[in-house]
Amino acid sequence: MVEIVGLDAEACGGIHCSHTGFVGPIRIRRTKRIQDGIVRVEYTAGLVAVTEMQSDKATVESLAERWNVSSENVIEASEKLMTDLRDMKKRLEQFSSAFAEVKVRSLLSAAKTVNGVRLVVHQVEEGENADEMSKMLAAEPKVVAVIAVPGTSPKVLVTRSADVDMDCKAMLREVMSIIGGGGGGKPDFAQGGGGDAKKIPDAFAKVPEMFAKMCPAKS
Repeated sequence: MVEIVGLDAEACGGIHCSHTGFVGPIRIRRTKRIQDGIVRVEYTAGLVAVTEMQSDKATVESLAERWNVSSENVIEASEKLMTDLRDMKKRLEQFSSAFAEVKVRSLLSAAKTVNGVRLVVHQVEEGENADEMSKMLAAEPKVVAVIAVPGTSPKVLVTRSADVDMDCKAMLREVMSIIGGGGGGKPDFAQGGGGDAKKIPDAFAKVPEMFAKMCPAKS
């Protein structure tokens, strides 16, 4: 069974014509399987169908002109474009990971050590991935990282290594109490947002003190 839905008042499933010439051209817009044995067909007819077909032709010709191919090769050109974009995305992801790894090594080498733990406090710059850097830092031993993403609504990520006994949620609360905003998370990772990005340096300057109180040196 075929369920026919006409989208034009000039010709729909309820109109009976003595011959098809009264209907004019028909353009199938889409088909959809409703249930076993039943397919829904949506179409336009008459002048509406002609207008839509002219629009389709204009779109194809426009794409062909932009991609410098013939109209017959538009589909092939679009498939090649999608393949190229996927390849480019993969290369960009590889570059981003390599860049993040270099940056993480630099941050670790410059980190301040408090009670045997390296504190990485960093405000990301353009091109840096805060989430990826945070994960990389947490994979290193004896590290606590507080990373901020500036902007109109700043974002703060707090993470730690598995061998550091510190509640990241508590550290986040202390940092956000200065910046503003709020957040939450788990003992090994927390994130927050909002507040005033201009206050990030003030909050970051107090991170070593905050950590020393949360994780005092063991005697």
